[in-house]
Amino acid sequence: MAFREVRVGIAPVADPAQRPHGPRPGDTAFLLGVLAAKVELDAAVLADPTDESLDGVTEFVAGFHRLVGGVRAEDTRLRLLALRSIRTAFDLTAAEERPPLVDMASDAAMLTANLINTYRLQQDGAELHTELASVGQFLTDLDHALAELRT
Repeated sequence: MAFREVRVGIAPVADPAQRPHGPRPGDTAFLLGVLAAKVELDAAVLADPTDESLDGVTEFVAGFHRLVGGVRAEDTRLRLLALRSIRTAFDLTAAEERPPLVDMASDAAMLTANLINTYRLQQDGAELHTELASVGQFLTDLDHALAELRT
């Protein structure tokens, strides 16, 4: 499904040529991804973490936590954090040529997602051999990349 030009403050509009009768039930996850991207794109314009004044960032985080902080289900909150980390890792690796620090940031995001999911599984009493091996691999990759960067 394609979207028309996306501008700050304007809702994304699906291309009616692709879905003349509107979205289908199978489009839900995709459309939620589009909505999440739109929110984050607008937030990135309005809340720049490199600004001297962090008012936009502070207000964005406060608004986010006003809603998410009310979620009582710990597993849902952890899934949210893991999905955000996975999206971050994917977004960082989207470019074909990446500097080593970008790859390291992607590995760190995946490490975070793996640690969160391992914690979730631990809460359910699951065996963690595979999960811990995955966490160890990301740690090893980060350690090697950091060593190479220092030389």
